[in-house]
Amino acid sequence: MRRQRLLLWLAGLCLAVPGMPVAWGEEPLAAVLSADQLKARILEEQSKIRSIFVVYQTEPGAYPKPRNPPGTYLRRVLAAKAPDRMYYVNSHGFDGLDWQEDPGYQRWYLKEQGWFCESPVNRTYITGGPLRPKDKLPGDLGEDIFFLATGLWLFDQQQAPQLEGQPIVLREVAANPKYNTVRPRQELVDGRWCHVLENEGIERLWIDIEHGCALIARETDYGNPRVLAQRLESTRHREAAPGVWLPGRIRNIQYNWRARTQTERTQKRSDVAALVLDARANDVDDGIFEFKPGPGALDVSRVTVPVQTQPGGLDHLDNLAGWVQKHRRVVPPGSQVTGYFAGLPVVALAAAFEVWLLWRRYGAVHVGSGRAASSRGRHPECGSG
Repeated sequence: MRRQRLLLWLAGLCLAVPGMPVAWGEEPLAAVLSADQLKARILEEQSKIRSIFVVYQTEPGAYPKPRNPPGTYLRRVLAAKAPDRMYYVNSHGFDGLDWQEDPGYQRWYLKEQGWFCESPVNRTYITGGPLRPKDKLPGDLGEDIFFLATGLWLFDQQQAPQLEGQPIVLREVAANPKYNTVRPRQELVDGRWCHVLENEGIERLWIDIEHGCALIARETDYGNPRVLAQRLESTRHREAAPGVWLPGRIRNIQYNWRARTQTERTQKRSDVAALVLDARANDVDDGIFEFKPGPGALDVSRVTVPVQTQPGGLDHLDNLAGWVQKHRRVVPPGSQVTGYFAGLPVVALAAAFEVWLLWRRYGAVHVGSGRAASSRGRHPECGSG
């Protein structure tokens, strides 16, 4: 009886302690690859991925009040194709406001010849010139959480993102000599046995060699002395293409590593999960990367007067009026975003009136080359946050 109680107590301890590498009833497996062998396998598996299409959305309420209305979520669409193409959707929604009706809704189109950032609700867009080799992607596009959580990077010429000088994408991890240690035993994460690759004192990566060397988890340390600052988990993987596994859920845990005491540093600052609603690989059509301005679209790249590049657009006034009528009572009283939405009727009507005036004034289509408002591609009409 005493022995049975001891076994039950040990089982409970294994279940209670987060990050325990051994599941009840399973013995840890010895690592079968050295650090160099593992990095060679990572490069081999990464070379198989030439395009991805992913739709993900954070769980409702991931961004709590008072900063945001109840049920606020983030919605993103990411399509990338080697060597230089990308389509990116960034939007938010909450109870009563669909993500496609978000005034901050953005669509980005990137390819070798240049890039566009569109605000569909306002029917405006900005343009940028060609990306030179080693340039960063405009805005914060290269810093999307999907790149960080999976280590994927589909751009052969563009500079990959880094955090405090440390590589994020698996291709650069595999080429970095500082990632030189593999723990002697594999560890179990989300039911998957993983090799643990380490940049000692900096970062730890859990790699599933049985499923395309998928990155299952990563932990990064910051500060002086260094403490755990972030843990990313990619779980519920599905085979998106032969030999290519993409996650069905991503979790981003950030710790209060800047705090003064050790106890405070171990506390979570945020814990946000996103569900991957669609994930495909190696079958992305080139048409998705083509930008086609809609009727009445305005190029606002210039600092002076916007330029209408497509005729029509008189229906925009009706659309905006309908938007205002539908959403004027969406934001609850006392919310910090009330002021933002309170001004939208005026802004919407002014924008529609501007479109009508430009159409009356010019009558014809004008095309301007435009330029980015800054080196990072930010613009009042098209930020990347």
